[in-house]
Parts: sequence; structure tokens; C-alpha cells
Amino acid sequence: MKGPEMEDLKEQLYSSWPAEDVPHPMKNSSDDDKYRYLQVLTLLIDADDEIMDEEIEYLNRMVKIFGLKNGTLGKLIKFVQLPDTEEMRKTMSVFYDKRGYSLMMDLIFLSWSDDEFHPKEREFILHCSNLLGITLEKLHVMLKIVESVRKRDAERLNELIEEFREVKGDPEMIKFYWSSLTA
Repeated sequence: MKGPEMEDLKEQLYSSWPAEDVPHPMKNSSDDDKYRYLQVLTLLIDADDEIMDEEIEYLNRMVKIFGLKNGTLGKLIKFVQLPDTEEMRKTMSVFYDKRGYSLMMDLIFLSWSDDEFHPKEREFILHCSNLLGITLEKLHVMLKIVESVRKRDAERLNELIEEFREVKGDPEMIKFYWSSLTA
């Protein structure tokens, strides 16, 4: 996909990126943690056995937001060809804190970057939420938040932020994703 359609998609997905007032929750993490975070995202884009240009663009944008060095995207693509399962278990345990919310939001946004939420991507996201200790209730609200951001529905988004609090989620950890809609 190229041309005006791709620009519309970028505007829809990245309208708040990089957020002017709200940094990505991984901003102060180590480069190693940022790379591990991107490894998880890379595994998602391969979950449906087809890596789309939009998914690569999303990853590339994340590499830039994280300020990682050139060549990181290539390393991530090589990683996905021969992932180390044991390494991934360790990686997921690194995000068993509030950064896990951010990881889930990026996974959800990434799964929609090609406008198709593939069943294998859904399965991967459910598995990750389980490993991160994120309840189905929180995950459900996060999915609705992503939908509201994609539709630019600020009114619904405000309701969902309250709903996220009600299920004991921390909206501050995902503010990066919706800050431009409520400003």
C-alpha cells in the first residue's frame, strides 16, 4: 500500500505519535529492555505468517521513538526467523510491571496496523496478557480504547479511561496512546 491510502493509515494510527507532552512509557527503560519490547512486537507481526509493509512501518516508527540505533529493525527481522522461546519467557518477565500495559497497547495497535486482526494475532495477544498478568477485563477495555483512538472518538475514550480505572488499570501508563485526542 502506497500513496494517499498509506498516508491516511499513518495519520489514523500515529496521530498522537510522538505525543508532544506524554513520552512513551518505555522512554526511560534501558536499550536492552526497549529491544526486548520490540522483539515481542516482532513476534506478533509474524504470528499470521505474513509480514505486511504497515507492520514493518509500525516497528520502524517504534525503533525511532525509542531512539535505538540503525540496524535494529534488521536485527528484529532476523530474530523473528529463529526466535528463542526460553529467551522470550525471560523477556516477558521483564515487563511484569506497569510497562506491560504499554506492551499490550502496542501489540493491539500493531495487530490492527494492516486493518485485519488475525485470529493468530489475537491468540498471541491473549497469551502475552496471560504472561503479563493482565486480566481479561483489563485487556477488553484496552481493546476498546484502541478502537476509540482509531476512530478518534474522544467522548467514548473518556468513558473508557474511567472504565479502565474501575478494573484497576493505570491509565497513566497508556496515556501516550490517547493524549492527543483528549488535549
